[in-house]
Amino acid sequence: MSRPESPRLGPRPLQGVADLHRVCIVGASYGGHVALIKAPVLIVRSRQGTVVAPSQSVLMAAAIRSSGGSVTVVTLQGEEHWLSRSATRIAMLKALDSFFADQLH
Repeated sequence: MSRPESPRLGPRPLQGVADLHRVCIVGASYGGHVALIKAPVLIVRSRQGTVVAPSQSVLMAAAIRSSGGSVTVVTLQGEEHWLSRSATRIAMLKALDSFFADQLH
């Protein structure tokens, strides 16, 4: 059974170099290819985003859920795209730690 080619990973899944069920995508969007996502997803977002509209994370989370995927959304307060404040960097790292702890139990 062949797996679909990924728009971000190219032919790597077909070559057996990347597994779409375990791949980690950071700072990327699968857009219309949400059905390819099989691994649990963590979305860390800001309500004040200007680089990526905050609505994009809401739409992505809804699309992942509607395709049967698992998604956790963490909203950072008072932050922008670059995690420029220490408090929000710590909050993001705690969210990441908690997410991995839940997923790798």
